Amino acid sequence: MIAAEITVSGLFALRVRESLIAGTYADARTTTTTTPTTTLTALTPVDEAADEATFVRGGDAEPRRRRGYKWVRWSSYADRNMMISIGRDLDGMNLIVGRAMHQGDMLPAKVKPDHGVAYVCHGGAEHMKHDFEVLMPAHFNWIRAGHGHVPEHAVEAGRTANGEMLYVGRTYHNGAPCIGKVQRSHGVLYIPFDGKEIPYREYEVLVQY
Repeated sequence: MIAAEITVSGLFALRVRESLIAGTYADARTTTTTTPTTTLTALTPVDEAADEATFVRGGDAEPRRRRGYKWVRWSSYADRNMMISIGRDLDGMNLIVGRAMHQGDMLPAKVKPDHGVAYVCHGGAEHMKHDFEVLMPAHFNWIRAGHGHVPEHAVEAGRTANGEMLYVGRTYHNGAPCIGKVQRSHGVLYIPFDGKEIPYREYEVLVQY
């Protein structure tokens, strides 16, 4: 009887030692198995080539020419310190770079974050938008240009329904900075102001560096 107990105890100890080596603990008397805490495994590397080629917004894929900036759907909770300011409007409110859809065109927009609205210009008129996106940074600068010219690494804000790329531009109108769309085929920057779409042949273009 004593020999039998010693044999069972010795067998149990051997099973415990073997189970610890294997990475699980199996109780030989109850056959209940406890899985040990899973160790961390290496993360799957990001496919930078694929990420560089495409980003997805609203279920549609569109090309992204340079890394480092992204368009983010507007939210009143967004960090405004990270948004790209173009200056202050005549009423003293900050203006930031945005974009919005209008009649099938994705257009650069001037955004008044304090009001939660954006303004685009199209078809000779200014249009207010409540559904829009804002530009979040890498490193940016404004480069002087004109007559439809767009510098290298210009920020692509959208495109027309016909597929023409539109770029973020700015100028000063009546003493206030105003953002708009640089349309190369027209050779101008269009800005939305006081209910109108106003063209400028001399302007600045937002570029990433």
